[in-house]
Amino acid sequence: MKHGKYYLDTLEIGTLNKKIIDNNILFKERKVEEELGKQIRDVVMSIDLRKKEISLIKENEKEKDLIEKALGLEPEYEITSIATISLREKLIEEQKKKTKKENKNILINLPKKLNTTKDVNIKQEMKMNSKVTDMKTLEQILKDNEKLPQIKNKKFIKMGIIESDHRDNLLDTKTGEKAKVNTTRYSFVAIANDGTVVPLDLKQDHQEGNNPNEINYQVNQKGEVEQDDVTSRFKIGSGTFAVKKGDYGEIEVYHSPRKTIGGNGVEGNKSLDRQLETDNVWIMKKEVRDLAAKYKTGYRSVEEGYQEAKMHENEKGEIIQSDKMRVEDIDGIENTKSHIHDNVNYEDLAIKWGYYKEGKPNLEKAKQLYGEKRKENPKAEEKEIIEMVTEELEEQIWHEREGR
Repeated sequence: MKHGKYYLDTLEIGTLNKKIIDNNILFKERKVEEELGKQIRDVVMSIDLRKKEISLIKENEKEKDLIEKALGLEPEYEITSIATISLREKLIEEQKKKTKKENKNILINLPKKLNTTKDVNIKQEMKMNSKVTDMKTLEQILKDNEKLPQIKNKKFIKMGIIESDHRDNLLDTKTGEKAKVNTTRYSFVAIANDGTVVPLDLKQDHQEGNNPNEINYQVNQKGEVEQDDVTSRFKIGSGTFAVKKGDYGEIEVYHSPRKTIGGNGVEGNKSLDRQLETDNVWIMKKEVRDLAAKYKTGYRSVEEGYQEAKMHENEKGEIIQSDKMRVEDIDGIENTKSHIHDNVNYEDLAIKWGYYKEGKPNLEKAKQLYGEKRKENPKAEEKEIIEMVTEELEEQIWHEREGR
């Protein structure tokens, strides 16, 4: 057979010519085009495909609405086209923003060479990994308050103390210029593992520290409570860092998790300081560290602790040394006291017991009698102590009358 025919369904669309070796099928192109076009139109106009098209349009509208909502566009604004955004590119963009925010203080091209420990006299040092509270290290507290310098290729491992007038030997990490000198005696710096020293951007607490008459409570590493002023005090978050000189001239560092808010006989803006570990103070009792525990950083540990401490003051506002106050006496928790906390009005007792001196109630005599009876009965209630003294005095008066 020299010739053959080709059909699309019942329509003849071409013939075969065997005499021709290559391309021997001769198509009736117009008929093929018309038939295929008809079939394509049937498919396109089918109900199923129209349903799919409508579904795609709705999904597209939903996506557009979600994007407009995410961008916070007002109703009068409308997205006219949707571009596909690479999720990876979006994540990279967000990471760049985060890195830029975290490293806002980084100085990559410093105008001058940074100073080292050879250029400034470090008076005292604290390790960044030492615990300040039961939950956080010194490094974490500085980071939380955005006070730890961020400089390329520098890891700060210690916080140091220098004389404030030596700050102009250091570069300000924000400006690249000489650091401004603080008006207080000492200032804090950050020390890197390669010896680099940069000043810490801490604001002075002008309400405490500069006035020698501002007396506050400090708990040393042994758990003993002292009443003293500090030489320098700086704000850190809602609390403070403080510096003072110890008994032998060494520099001591203290931290208060926050200030008192005032009320119930306590002034506001007072600190309750706990000593920090330094190069020469590293044995810290657990109860001292727990005083600044994370769950106690609010009212109870500072406000109530300060009120407890004031119960051990005499009329001049000084600590009664015989009380030998310890951390248990200022922890703000009633069931952890080293001894009974009495809140005695000695003037009322002096009048009640009839003791006067130069026409005024003799407070010292009343305190003496009360104190002696308290030592004999350390677990008795305040009311019971007063009754015991009153009974003894009445019995003494009765015997004196009998002897006349």
